Amino acid sequence: MPTDFARRRRLPHSYPENAWLFVTCHLNGSLPKNRYPPPGAPNAGKAFVWMDRYLDTARSGPRYLARDEIESLVANHLDEAQRQAHCDLGAYAILPNHIHLLFRPKIDPSHLLKSLKAPQHARPIRSFI
Repeated sequence: MPTDFARRRRLPHSYPENAWLFVTCHLNGSLPKNRYPPPGAPNAGKAFVWMDRYLDTARSGPRYLARDEIESLVANHLDEAQRQAHCDLGAYAILPNHIHLLFRPKIDPSHLLKSLKAPQHARPIRSFI
């Protein structure tokens, strides 16, 4: 894995080598496009807090992760990533519309996160929704 590298999407993503990372992944459609990022959010930290609070209190939008069978598939995939030595898992929380993940990657974090959302893993989930 390369030493300190960064990616940019909605928020800057910096991945220092051998560091624990806290990541939040949300279901597509769980954040309203017309409200993100919040107007006047002066920094990425405040934008994250807004996003997390919105996801925690949302009563509409996709909530597939609340289903036991889907939550189990996601948890098994995270555990498998650790068994295959792709990461050290510190903790994770699977909520109805998003996931919090604390991990130390042993491969490129972007590849690890993409594998969680990869079609071969999403296909079984789609069969439940």
